[in-house]
Amino acid sequence: MLERNWPKVKKSRQAAGEEDSYGREVRQVLGITLALNLVVVAGKLVAGLRAGSLSVISDALHSSADSLNNIVGLVIIRLARAAPDEEHPYGHHKFETVATFAIAGFLLVTAFEVAVGAAKRLLGWSSSEVEVTSLTVGVMVATVAVNIFV
Repeated sequence: MLERNWPKVKKSRQAAGEEDSYGREVRQVLGITLALNLVVVAGKLVAGLRAGSLSVISDALHSSADSLNNIVGLVIIRLARAAPDEEHPYGHHKFETVATFAIAGFLLVTAFEVAVGAAKRLLGWSSSEVEVTSLTVGVMVATVAVNIFV
């Protein structure tokens, strides 16, 4: 087996501290965004199911994909910030690229499910009356307000 003679990557204490600070800040932002997204998902799902609105339920699915993406981001930040080792002498930053593909996959599945639901309704295979109430309007206005910040 070939022996690897990779150069060792050493970081200054200042650079390592800046990276740790960056990682903490990113995790904090992702954590807050995750909490807000979960509130938005719950609100949209309740409003969409009560109103029988496919578009609101689809929006809840989209927001749930955002929540899942936040979870992927939290996991990947931890993996990507790992120090270089023998197997990964230049670090683990490529985990971020892999995560990008995972997030794209989640969004693709969400888009497919929404398209299938819309096609069923358009073709008459599935139908329901949309009921707009003050609750559903209120929930949607509140989620729009949250989405401005998320």
